[in-house]
Amino acid sequence: MLITTLLAALALASPPAADLKVIQVEYHLTMDLDKMSDMACKISGMCDCETTYVGTGKAIGSEENAVIFKGTWAIAETTCSESFTLWVPEDKAAHHTVRLDAKGQITEWVVHGDKDNSTPLTEGIKASGQVYLNEMALGFAVGTPAVHDLAESQSESGVGLSTTHKLTITLK
Repeated sequence: MLITTLLAALALASPPAADLKVIQVEYHLTMDLDKMSDMACKISGMCDCETTYVGTGKAIGSEENAVIFKGTWAIAETTCSESFTLWVPEDKAAHHTVRLDAKGQITEWVVHGDKDNSTPLTEGIKASGQVYLNEMALGFAVGTPAVHDLAESQSESGVGLSTTHKLTITLK
């Protein structure tokens, strides 16, 4: 019984960062404006919308707690105007960085244009070629999609915006 329990625990353990070779990402973002903004949609062009982004990559380097992948990043489908889409490179070439905690859980995912620009930015994110989600504790098993869901609401200049994020990462 004890051996069976130990083997099951080992099978679920996340591998060290250096053992991860491939990433597949799907990121679905929904933006929902408040009712006042919905009424101005036709005039402003800023309307409720959804975008699905996809990316892939092969590992090109790792550190103790991070793996950098070189691959792609693109929009699979969108109903959003340009002002509501995130950074996507014209040539679809991008890097993905995944950071892990001591337990082997994903704590941060960053897609970035410049290989050395994987630290999440707080300003000029789109112009600098980045998209990221952090502050996660996402467990995963190799080859099995891991899903992180997040809902946020904010209000600036009298405009309310609710966003839902669904990040699906598969590491092999």
